[in-house]
Amino acid sequence: MNSTFVSALIVAAGSASRMNGNINKNFLMLEGSQIILRSAMAFDESEYIKEIIIVTRQQDIAEAKKIIGNRLSAFVKYTSGGATRRESVLRGLNMLDKRCTHVAVHDGARPLITKDTIDNVIKTAIEKGAASAACAAVDTISVAEEGILKKTLNRKNVFHMQTPQAFERSILEKAHMKANQDGYEATDDASVVMRTGQNVYIVCGSSNNIKITEPRDMLIAEAIIKSNQGG
Repeated sequence: MNSTFVSALIVAAGSASRMNGNINKNFLMLEGSQIILRSAMAFDESEYIKEIIIVTRQQDIAEAKKIIGNRLSAFVKYTSGGATRRESVLRGLNMLDKRCTHVAVHDGARPLITKDTIDNVIKTAIEKGAASAACAAVDTISVAEEGILKKTLNRKNVFHMQTPQAFERSILEKAHMKANQDGYEATDDASVVMRTGQNVYIVCGSSNNIKITEPRDMLIAEAIIKSNQGG
């Protein structure tokens, strides 16, 4: 672990169009702390993390710096995001410390991530090259075309992908370079890496690790926090 240098790349550059407001959703207060701060502090608790890179919209960098301040022990960098999530991650990769060996990518809007999940994902990535938090599907999942059901998937093989997703640095950088050349877009980094033939190993996540996407998600997150606090 001493020679391992893990950088956390927290992506918080979304427009938050479904949150019915103009403010970056990552800056919303959630039980006393901003969403982005909760996410960053969870990574700061991990002994693996040596630096944290916040990727947000150019107009939001000053506010992100104000929120994070000097609250973290890890070194913090900031950069502006791109037009797509993949472009935002690529910009974050360009900010990595030269000593970085592994990268953990996380959605800033998943503020209930825990140190245990972070550590488990990173540990698996160190051992096997690539890993992602995920939860097994509970509902029946079917595929439809033009509103007509075509097939039902085997639930044992279906997972809800989450973040963090961690990778050996060279694996992630090469995958993003290829995606950039091919014009390939994806909603997560596991997809970007898998298309290169690299195996991505699943680490059991938590149903509490929700992504704040809609206003009701804030209510769910608040309830989870209160429940964890015994309130």
